[in-house]
Amino acid sequence: MTLHNLSYIARLMADLRAAIAAGTLAEVTAAARAGAAPVGARAAYT
Repeated sequence: MTLHNLSYIARLMADLRAAIAAGTLAEVTAAARAGAAPVGARAAYT
């Protein structure tokens, strides 16, 4: 894996953890499947 791929996975996982904690996992996964780029722990989902 490249550094770019590892960074992408780390940001995606941070988004998913934050979404689980905020109770918005369905919305975050739908956005990811639609092509939204992960940005790390998203404040908008909390």
